[in-house]
Amino acid sequence: MTREEKICSAAFSLYIKHGPQRVSMQEIADTAGVSKKTLYNRFGNREKLLDRTIEWHSRRMVGFFENLMESDVSIAEKLVKAIEFVSRELDREIEALQQELVRPNPYLKDIPVNFIHKKIRLMLEQLVEQAKDAGLCRTDYSTRMIIYIILSMIKGLTSWKAVSDVYTDSKYLFGTTMKFILDAFLTEKGKKVLPVDTFQTL
Repeated sequence: MTREEKICSAAFSLYIKHGPQRVSMQEIADTAGVSKKTLYNRFGNREKLLDRTIEWHSRRMVGFFENLMESDVSIAEKLVKAIEFVSRELDREIEALQQELVRPNPYLKDIPVNFIHKKIRLMLEQLVEQAKDAGLCRTDYSTRMIIYIILSMIKGLTSWKAVSDVYTDSKYLFGTTMKFILDAFLTEKGKKVLPVDTFQTL
């Protein structure tokens, strides 16, 4: 990770926790382990740092899937990694941040968030199609329906994961729910090779 990526990562985590308007340059510098002078030299001001952080986050999401699609790991492992990644990106705190950032942005004018999400969804559909071709996933459901249900369930889980009186172990809840969902869509061959018990996100 480059120094700029480290700074953007630190800024992003603080934006999620406190909101971009309540995070100072000094807090970002301290979290990233750099001086405040370094932030101003690299980014100019708070607004430009926020813009670059949004760009970094957006590129990171797309880049993850592009690298995953090109990797040599099995289709089963790709599906697991994709679902775990999406579950983190659909976190309600990240969504709240994205809503707060609905404002003019140099990067998002050219590549809006909905375009980025659509691109990720298309790559997820490619993974499901590959799983169908490999005999791992049932073909009597449309690929779009499978993706819609999986994403809806993940979003539902992340929207109330903090409700401690439902389940205190959110990782167990996530893993159990994903196993339940995938059991409905996988073939017998898919159930044997897809390590659904490895889900540990949330």
